[in-house]
Formats: sequence, C-alpha cells, structure tokens
Amino acid sequence: MSSHAVLEAIQKVAARHFRRQLGSRLKAFAHDIYFVQLGVRPVFLNDYFISTTEELSAFVRSLHQISRDFEELGCMVFNEEFVYFCHRARLAQTLRNEVESRFSDRIFVNVSKALKSPQICKEEETAAIISQLDPLVARLLDRPGLSLETTELVIAQELIPAVSGWLLGYPVVYTLWTGSQISDSVDGLDNCLGSVQLRLFEVNVDLASYPDTTRRDPSGNKFRMMSFSCPIEIYEAGRSIVDGFKEALLRATKKLGDLQVEWNESTVCYPKLMV
Repeated sequence: MSSHAVLEAIQKVAARHFRRQLGSRLKAFAHDIYFVQLGVRPVFLNDYFISTTEELSAFVRSLHQISRDFEELGCMVFNEEFVYFCHRARLAQTLRNEVESRFSDRIFVNVSKALKSPQICKEEETAAIISQLDPLVARLLDRPGLSLETTELVIAQELIPAVSGWLLGYPVVYTLWTGSQISDSVDGLDNCLGSVQLRLFEVNVDLASYPDTTRRDPSGNKFRMMSFSCPIEIYEAGRSIVDGFKEALLRATKKLGDLQVEWNESTVCYPKLMV
C-alpha cells in the first residue's frame, strides 16, 4: 500500500469504529497510528479518547483484515487505563536493543515530590528501575504475548511514568520511583517539576500536502508528533543523548517522504506538570 493509502485506510476504519468521537480527535488519532505504521516511531499513547478493550481489538482486527501491511499493528493496555498502539516487530527490535545497551541511551530523572528539584538518577537507582523493567521487556519479547490484537498488562502504578516515557522512546525518562523510595502519591501531578525551567522539545510534521489537517497552529498546518522535556539544570549532562535521539528520529522521518519535519526547542516553566 502507498503511504496515502495507508493513511486513508486508517482514517476510514477509525471513523467506523469510533464514530462517536470528535472529528479532530479521530484525525489526530489516525495520524499517530500512521506514524507507527510507517516506522517513524514504534509506539504511541492514545490519550484522545477512552475505549473498551473489545473496541480497541475490533479496530486493530479490521486493519489486519484490510491488508497484510497492518499485520504487525497491535495494542497494549496497561492497568486497564493506559492504551499504547505499537508496531510489534519494530517494538521487539527496540526492546532487544535496549536489553543489549542496558538502557544507556536514556536519562532517568527522579522527579519525586520529596526532592527540591529534579535529579538524574544515581547508578544504583537506575539499576533498580531497570530491574523492574526487565520482566516487562521479557513479556513483550514473548511473541505469543503480543500475538493478539490487544495485550493487557498490569504493572505497579508508581512505575507508570517511567514505563510510559520509556515505551514512547523519550531520551529523558521521568520517574517517581527509584527503588529506595516510593512517592507518597502516585498521582502524575505530584512531582517536583512545578515552576522548574524546562527545555521543551517538539517534533512537528507539516501536513500541507494532505487534504485533511489536524492540530492547526498559527504557523500553519502542523501536527505535533511528539514532545518531551528536560530540566534545564541537568540538560547539559544529557545533551549528547538528546542529540543522538534527534539524529535517529530525523532519519526515521525520511519515511514520510515529502512531508517536512521540524524539530523545535524552547524554554518553558509551568506551575504544575503531569508526568
């Protein structure tokens, strides 16, 4: 299937299965699935709308039935709440690379509320986090475990921020848990990022060549494919990892053909920030 045919198929199936959702949300949802399908990124988190496991499975199954091109598309649901769509083969390869490198291309940052400011995790803290991720990696690398349209998994709630940042491929991964301590609350807003200066990274795709565009902003027909942040105070220590991530991502976006991809950086500060 051509890239345009892939996007059109996703849009039509999404409109059929999630017809109650607003058109703008469905368009954004379809584009995120599209980027996963093309291999620009292995996973995306669906925070556009809430659906049952049955609805998610039916959506993925319909795409499987349209073309073998979609046979690697799958869905993972963590704790019956957090829904991730993935390209199963590419996710498996990413996980194998992570195991071999022992997550050396990630910066784990402790943002527990007990701290005065975010801190790069110490070596033993990173080791504790990885020890919790290892069983999940083993489960996801178990091919039968990802053979269904939707895979349901349960993990400790306090690990959700770290698991989410890790699965989404962010080079900077925020965590509320470091092995030696657990935050008094696992609420994503209960952290020490409030009023902290952050370096914000955004990856936007210009959709001007498509008839349907989403997430318009003053600069044109832009779709925000990804965004993540890093506290200014520790950015210099992790700059090489962020730069390496940028190079790899921009190489991957060449699969989008003529679509222009922009990497934008800015400094921001919020009273509160969800992780």
